Amino acid sequence: MTGAEPRVIARRIALEGALAAAGFLLALSALRQELIAGLLLVLYGGRLWLAADRAQRVYYLGYGAVWMLADIVFVRTGVFRYAESSLLGPPLYMPLVFGQLAVLVGESVGWLTLRPEPRLPVLVDLGLLGAATGALILWHARPPAGLLIAFTAALLVRAALNRFDRRALAVALVFGVGEPVLEALLIQRGLFSFARPGPLGPPAWYWSFFAFASYSVTRAFVAGTARLRPAARAR
Repeated sequence: MTGAEPRVIARRIALEGALAAAGFLLALSALRQELIAGLLLVLYGGRLWLAADRAQRVYYLGYGAVWMLADIVFVRTGVFRYAESSLLGPPLYMPLVFGQLAVLVGESVGWLTLRPEPRLPVLVDLGLLGAATGALILWHARPPAGLLIAFTAALLVRAALNRFDRRALAVALVFGVGEPVLEALLIQRGLFSFARPGPLGPPAWYWSFFAFASYSVTRAFVAGTARLRPAARAR
């Protein structure tokens, strides 16, 4: 990696973070959801149209769609609800915000290489995340202790399989703390609420769930980046 690359990466992350923040600021505004969706469509659509990087388009459309489908399932099964809704469940602008969040995550973790490489294939990691998500949907309405213990145990086992790699643990910490803290702030502003909230808004199990999810999410972005940006393999 050359000396200029970390600065380039930092600028890209800062730009995508600013665009994601703009989406959330519009979401928290008093504007109608149709107007917010139109503004974000112009903002993010223009950004993707001008972007020469194919990876950003794939992140936005592919990962953003998966993110949005999970959100629809969570809303329809009663895990949480938005202050405004649409026929799908989440507000009309949320698919656009999720796409930008996918770009931000991709730029943030896609260049990382997890060492030592775990023995589990990427599809196994994604399957484990799917199983954890299924457990969340089935048992979210029950007392939170069971899910908290289960997700924490899964996180410890997954970290052990990765030999407690410090870089992977740092990413898990960012996911496990950063995502719930962001959502706690959004809850305080009235954007959405959980059916069984915790002291800060998100349920107690939410923190360990996102830390556990970081392994599969990060590996999926790393694998995707290696395919979309072949030069990343050499890093």
